[in-house]
Amino acid sequence: MREVIARTKKFLFGLYLGCAVFVLAIIGIVLGFCIAFGGIDALVAVLVPCILLVLFAFALCMSVCVRIYRAPENVVVREGDNLILPDGICPLRDLKNVVCRRAGNGYGAHARWGTLILQTAHGEKKYEYVADVEQAHNRLIELMLAAREKEN
Repeated sequence: MREVIARTKKFLFGLYLGCAVFVLAIIGIVLGFCIAFGGIDALVAVLVPCILLVLFAFALCMSVCVRIYRAPENVVVREGDNLILPDGICPLRDLKNVVCRRAGNGYGAHARWGTLILQTAHGEKKYEYVADVEQAHNRLIELMLAAREKEN
């Protein structure tokens, strides 16, 4: 019996890629206005720090895109009494704790996706950009408790 418990939120790739394209459009507009109305002096004196900040935002968006693109489609899959993870196979009896952190902002709004942290007998495994992270967390807790009851 194979059950997919957690998947990567691939929609975020398009969201961050769109942000990166938007940032590049801003760079183009700013450069166009600067050259058309202020010349090279305005470009060097005023807009270079702004352009560097926008380039930093572009690099940040692209680094997140690469991380999401490289993430596996299925993060946690249950097959019998084992969990198949991107790092390898983890028996359910080795699972000690499961923690989830939803992505959010400083104003209290939270998304349904986030980070899933599995604490096993062999260490801690952290998976980011997991879709429906609370649902995956609850299912893993159920499986962990069932495995402990089965042992006793």
